[in-house]
Amino acid sequence: MIMATVNNTKDNIDKIIERVQKLKTLSTDSGATDGEAANAAAFASKLMEQYSIDNEQLILFELNNSSDDSLVATNFSNKLFLNSKDCPGYYNSLSIAIARLFDCETRFDYKEKEGKRYTFISIYGYKDVGSSS
Repeated sequence: MIMATVNNTKDNIDKIIERVQKLKTLSTDSGATDGEAANAAAFASKLMEQYSIDNEQLILFELNNSSDDSLVATNFSNKLFLNSKDCPGYYNSLSIAIARLFDCETRFDYKEKEGKRYTFISIYGYKDVGSSS
């Protein structure tokens, strides 16, 4: 079997990530047969391993390129800070640890309140397939 060599440029990795996302979608599609779903999941895993792609990269790509609701955000804290420097260091460290544990991504988000722009930490991840929400 001859395999084409793919340069690991950003454009190529983005195309591979798109393909992995389509395969993951197919693997959970109720219209797919069990065999199709299993093959899609296996091929998605193989591509992720081959190109060293993890769930964090998939989430970041989707955050930057998608407008659908397949990702869900959870506020890490109900406390708002005037800027990210006011946020205690352990908040950031803890949110990163939690995000990694659950294959999610964390980032600073912003909210307008009473004419001021506040910073808070959100954790982004995929909705659970079995979730009822």
